[in-house]
Amino acid sequence: MKVQFLFIILVCLGFTACKKPSSITVAPALQKAAWLIGNWENKTPKGLSVESWTDPGNGTAYKGKSYFISGKDTLFSETIRIEEKLGQLYYIPTVSNQNLGKPIVFILTSSTEKEMVFENPEHDFPQKITYTLSTPDSLTAIISGLRKGKESKEVFGMKKRN
Repeated sequence: MKVQFLFIILVCLGFTACKKPSSITVAPALQKAAWLIGNWENKTPKGLSVESWTDPGNGTAYKGKSYFISGKDTLFSETIRIEEKLGQLYYIPTVSNQNLGKPIVFILTSSTEKEMVFENPEHDFPQKITYTLSTPDSLTAIISGLRKGKESKEVFGMKKRN
């Protein structure tokens, strides 16, 4: 009797161990940003601007890198996360030589199928970051807000690269 019981338990454990892991579901709020995934760039006479977004597969965040190269010099570099927490979306950039290397948190304040606006009114500049998907291979990122007491805006048009 004990042998049969032990055998049944072992068989059940075997079936449980062979079960495929469940696929990770992407948080609904994060799905709003899925169109960012990929590599985007803008070549100008001043240099090359690149922004790359990946999905690490955890269902709650996307990871990004952004940098600007002029000649052989990297003039700007940041890492970015877009995270979902409790149904809210956050844009979290970290620039090593700014803000003591600490991440700055921007909250999603509005979104449509092709646009996301993140804001942090307490940050020095920018206070607003907007991403707009113009076409499937054309993206505009705008950083804006007050800089030294005056309205300021920088526009970065990018094309998707393969």
